[in-house]
Amino acid sequence: MSSKFTITLSLAAGLLGGIFSHYLSPQVTHAQSQAPVPKMVQAQSFVLMNEAGKPAGILAIDKDGKPNLKLFDGDQLIWSARGAVIHPATE
Repeated sequence: MSSKFTITLSLAAGLLGGIFSHYLSPQVTHAQSQAPVPKMVQAQSFVLMNEAGKPAGILAIDKDGKPNLKLFDGDQLIWSARGAVIHPATE
């Protein structure tokens, strides 16, 4: 075979292979876009966990509706604070 024929055959085989692979291969998937970062996070309580899976801190609203912050060292409560309810001024 001549080198011209070999090059032409190679190019034709590559072109046909590219065309067939486009129709036979599964659809390409793309990564999902990132969700926007929320400007505010709302919850009834926040619990900070240590490596052992135990609470290291708790920020919550108690049954009287007052904010409460507790910090723990292992199972021992080492600091806590309870706040007063302050109602914002109405305009």
